[in-house]
Amino acid sequence: GWRFWLRRGARCARAHCTDQSGRWSQHPCRFGIAGLAGSAPCPTHIGLASLKFIPMAILSVNAGSSTLKFSLHPLHAGQVQPSVLTGTVQGLEPQGSPEICWRTAGPQTRESLAPGAGDPFDRALQHLRELLMRLPSLPPLVAIAHRVVHGGERYTASVRVTPQVLHELASLNSLAPLHQPHNLAGIEAFSHAFPDVPQIACFDTAFHGTVPNDERQ
Repeated sequence: GWRFWLRRGARCARAHCTDQSGRWSQHPCRFGIAGLAGSAPCPTHIGLASLKFIPMAILSVNAGSSTLKFSLHPLHAGQVQPSVLTGTVQGLEPQGSPEICWRTAGPQTRESLAPGAGDPFDRALQHLRELLMRLPSLPPLVAIAHRVVHGGERYTASVRVTPQVLHELASLNSLAPLHQPHNLAGIEAFSHAFPDVPQIACFDTAFHGTVPNDERQ
């Protein structure tokens, strides 16, 4: 679960925050472990105890064929909190009219995505990235959690996505052809738009891993 990934993030902080010479990077970043301090340089030492109290958040997303739903959840002392930002991007189908609707504490805001060449989903992610940057007081991202329909027999809990994991999940597309391919395409797109942020797959089928064997039969 998320406690595991918080601990894992603490152990991997140095890998995320170093430059090519192995020294701590001084480049500001709001996404990923390197951005835990917002626009400030990375701290020299990050331990689990202090990491628990550094503001950070998880972006939860559900990528479909023509929509993208998202919500931003702060972490406090290792616990996921209620969302501080929710929204939907609609009109991502071919010849669609993409627009993003989002809200924080106030009324809903609706914005049309700027027209342009390229995949509308990629443009939507660029808009979302800019939105996260310009909204004040949002904690930086430490992970992006993706809804994935099928994890098969192997994946019964959330897992950090690697190329190998993505390949194995793609082999399950035939089990959920209306959803799984779009879920995985969303992971790939987010990996390019947020390259410094871990991508985590969370499975609908994980529930079945908690069912006792005698009840499965």
